[in-house]
Amino acid sequence: MNEKISIIGAMNRHEPTTRDERAHHVAQMRANFGIEGIEPDEDDKRLQDAYIDGTATIEDLLEHAEKFAKKI
Repeated sequence: MNEKISIIGAMNRHEPTTRDERAHHVAQMRANFGIEGIEPDEDDKRLQDAYIDGTATIEDLLEHAEKFAKKI
């Protein structure tokens, strides 16, 4: 199973996640970016850190990703 789809599927169920789970999600996302040769900028990292801290939602991350995708 595609790990990215698995993570997004789990988060779309809106189940509560722990800080450790969110940190793991972000670490996997950053690793995937690295494989693709994409380096997150400071705004990306701030938003990802806010998600880990629980002050940003998965919807915030997805909205940010959609805006990025439209730029490229």
